[in-house]
Amino acid sequence: MTRAVEIALTNSPKPEQAVQAILAAENRYKKSKAALYPTLGLTGSISVGKLNYNKYDTASLEYMRVKRGSQIGLGARYTLYDGFFTKFSSLVSLNQLESEKLNSEDVSRLLAEAVKISYNSVLLAAKEIEINQNDLAFQERMLHDSRLKRAADLVAEPNVLNFLLRRNQARRNLLAKKYDFGIQQTILAKVMGMPDAFFSKQIQFAPSHFDQINTLNLAPVDTCLSAAKKQRPDLLSLKASQKAATYTVKTEKSKYAPTVALVGNAGYHENKTYYKKYSDTSSGYYQYEGMVQFSWDLYDAGSRRYGVLAASADVKKIKNQITEKWLTIASEVRTSHAQILKALELYLISLENIKIQKKQRELVIEQFRAGEVDLLFLNEAQQELVKLEQELAVSEFSILSGMASLESALGVSLGKDPLLTHNLW
Repeated sequence: MTRAVEIALTNSPKPEQAVQAILAAENRYKKSKAALYPTLGLTGSISVGKLNYNKYDTASLEYMRVKRGSQIGLGARYTLYDGFFTKFSSLVSLNQLESEKLNSEDVSRLLAEAVKISYNSVLLAAKEIEINQNDLAFQERMLHDSRLKRAADLVAEPNVLNFLLRRNQARRNLLAKKYDFGIQQTILAKVMGMPDAFFSKQIQFAPSHFDQINTLNLAPVDTCLSAAKKQRPDLLSLKASQKAATYTVKTEKSKYAPTVALVGNAGYHENKTYYKKYSDTSSGYYQYEGMVQFSWDLYDAGSRRYGVLAASADVKKIKNQITEKWLTIASEVRTSHAQILKALELYLISLENIKIQKKQRELVIEQFRAGEVDLLFLNEAQQELVKLEQELAVSEFSILSGMASLESALGVSLGKDPLLTHNLW
């Protein structure tokens, strides 16, 4: 099962989508942090023009042909204060990144749960094949015995026909279980992100060990609920989103504050003038300047106010989503917990009933061979045994599926054997 989960996490497209979402959130966070640092840029310009003049200007202007100017320089800007807008924006991105990481864990959690339940369905189908194979072997053995006795004229022909019909019915049941086994394999392959032909080769499905079920000590449901509240990734993801939304409110409020920035420029300026009859003249100089810029938006038609209201509404919405998510988680924990307890009871009862029924069937077989009981009693004894064995298999499946569901509901990390290593068992 552990290998099946590993294959699913590698081949299914859903974890890869979650990884890409994390990468996008990481880059958005890095972008928001970059805004905390100063900016440095290269600027330049070239201008060409001709001076306009009239008859009152000096005579020399009429010989002026064109004037050209150019400049190139470096400019730097560092925001000293912006109402902590940049800082809060960075915190928003940080919590969104945390939310995406938790969402990735939740994708893995749900995928692992689906693989485990599907895997257990394959094990159940395999167990039912084994039960029906044993039933077919029993019916064939009884058919063989009845034919020998019929040849010796010890039993009537209806006895032979009875076991012949029972044998054929057992064959039909076995074929149906093999068909179901194939369907469950196909479902498991799909969940694992593999083609249907993945199980065409010989793959051994490792059965779960039930020798420790008698000593299984399930933690109280309150303990499980407490653990789920601390480690369930989708719940923690919503809480991270709530923090991000809270910082978004602060970001919107910070837009009311003025902005103060330190600005510096350094560059070279050059001017050239060309004449018709004379050579050109030029002048150039270096310029350095530093200043503190101040800006404050006093009126924006309510844009900032609406931004604060929208962000506050998002906080309340996520808060309600957290409440709704917790109700869902509590229901999942209680349901899977109750499923395990009920399945454990049925499992132990089925074990005891099978032991009794096997002894009873052997007794009925001996009595039938001695002619003390009717054929009907033997058929009923065998049918009851098959029914009990199927109930035991279903109980095993319910326990395993309940454990997978409870692990998922608790948000248990992957790669652990819950029956052996988890502190709640």
